[in-house]
Amino acid sequence: AFTVLFILDVAFAMYVLTPKVYFCGDTEGKENGMTTLDLFRCVDLTLVLVRIVDVFVLSKMGMKDTHLKYVSAFRVIHLARFVGRVQLIGAFRELWLILSGMADTLRTVAWVA
Repeated sequence: AFTVLFILDVAFAMYVLTPKVYFCGDTEGKENGMTTLDLFRCVDLTLVLVRIVDVFVLSKMGMKDTHLKYVSAFRVIHLARFVGRVQLIGAFRELWLILSGMADTLRTVAWVA
C-alpha cells in the first residue's frame, strides 16, 4: 500500500514541478542560471524504484528473499518527507505520531551510544 502512495507522490511531484525542476531545482534567482542536482530527490526516487522492483517485479518472479528489503528500509526517509507534506490532514495524524516517536527514539539511542 505504501509503495503505491510513494509512486503517486513522486509522480505527482514530477508532474507539478516538471522533471528538470524536480531533479535540478529552480533556476530562478540564481545569477548564472545554473542548477545543481537535488540529491535528496534523486535518493528519494532511487528508493522508490528499488521498492518497485522488489514489490512488483522480483516478488512476482517468486524471489522472496532478495535482500532489497534492507535497502528499502531507507524508505523511512521518503515516508518522513511524505508525512511532512500531509501532516495537516487528519487521516495521517497517527502516521505522524509514529514517525515522530521513531525520531525521538533515534535521538535517545544516539545520545546513549
